[in-house]
Amino acid sequence: MNLYEGVAKYYDIEESEYQQEDMDFYIEYAQKCKGNILELGCGTGRVSLRLASLGYDVTALDLSKEMIQIVERKKNEQNCNLEVICGNMSDFHLNKRFSLILTPGRSFQSLSEQKDIISALSCIYQHLFQGGLFILDLFQPETFLKYQCKDDKTIFSKTVGNEKITMKYACNLIDKKNKIVHTTHTYEIEKDNNFHQTQKAYMELRYYEYKEIVTLLESVGFKIKEKYGWYDKCSLEKGHEIIIVAEK
Repeated sequence: MNLYEGVAKYYDIEESEYQQEDMDFYIEYAQKCKGNILELGCGTGRVSLRLASLGYDVTALDLSKEMIQIVERKKNEQNCNLEVICGNMSDFHLNKRFSLILTPGRSFQSLSEQKDIISALSCIYQHLFQGGLFILDLFQPETFLKYQCKDDKTIFSKTVGNEKITMKYACNLIDKKNKIVHTTHTYEIEKDNNFHQTQKAYMELRYYEYKEIVTLLESVGFKIKEKYGWYDKCSLEKGHEIIIVAEK
């Protein structure tokens, strides 16, 4: 599912509203792995471009053509050595292997079909060198789900040039049987203080209990090396993410 179709140009505004606490974490593992890196679900290239700017050999992949166009533009503006690919993380064949594969920003949760989930994990495993690492970032459902509401909640309102962009978030449905959260991101755009347009992105995010995702990872051959609740490496019990470092 192409989560940000039609609204990719607002993605960086949304991202800038949050502290990028994961970056030091990914840089640390890039230093440890000392090899080439693949980011899946790269969005507009926040992580990939940063790692590439530090001299790492990075490949960035995303399903959205709009996102990829933005990454390409940034890459050229920054004169950055980055390979950019439009592709599906559930079925990719790059004819090379990596020391480190990342799925930052919960991008793996955009896969909602079981066959796509297994296919993605198999592809990731096959594209790693022996001993290579896969870092998976998911939200902890017990924390995330209790804050979901059906009414629109304003996440941010920001002025860029002559446009004022207001983003609102709503949870439409929590499908507990299939473990999928259905949400809507609404972007209201004003130009020169006049209402201009509204754009919506409808999203489905698959959530996991820790034991379930571990079983899936192990089913394709991964070994769990480390697990954390946040990027400061706190325990799962003390954080609100599920961050897994898995080894081939």
